[in-house]
Amino acid sequence: MIARDPDATVAPIAAAIGEPARARMLYCLLDGRARTSTELAVVAGVTPSTASVHLQRLNARHLVKVIAQGKHRYYTLTRPEVAAALEALNVIAGGETFAPTAPHALRAARTCYDHVAGTPVGRVRPHAFRRGGPRGARRRRDRRAGNAAPVRLRVSRLE
Repeated sequence: MIARDPDATVAPIAAAIGEPARARMLYCLLDGRARTSTELAVVAGVTPSTASVHLQRLNARHLVKVIAQGKHRYYTLTRPEVAAALEALNVIAGGETFAPTAPHALRAARTCYDHVAGTPVGRVRPHAFRRGGPRGARRRRDRRAGNAAPVRLRVSRLE
């Protein structure tokens, strides 16, 4: 759906992303980890008070959300569409493809927003769906329908 009035809808979001310090903060949050304003200030190269102002603006534009945990406040991207938009902007700008910064062991298996991700999943998924779905899918459906058959998932090590 195209915005009826891009001046009123898209321009404020583009302006929020367009400031270099805010852009660095947003791209830092692409890995899905929640970070404090102090951490984001270091990434952006600004003082903590300036980072707080930037984060308030990003929050007002619904690009980040705040999670309060005790006396700490953590910031994350609001939803996967924000991450997708940032990645698309990087491609348009001629940037390199995303290169993970996580240690190799952490890349092996992880979650990404609302699904499983990581190197093994990237290798298994195309083969699993080409053969009609993951093993045990039919048994899982049967169990939900009332059958009490146990579900066995076979996981083998990928090299």
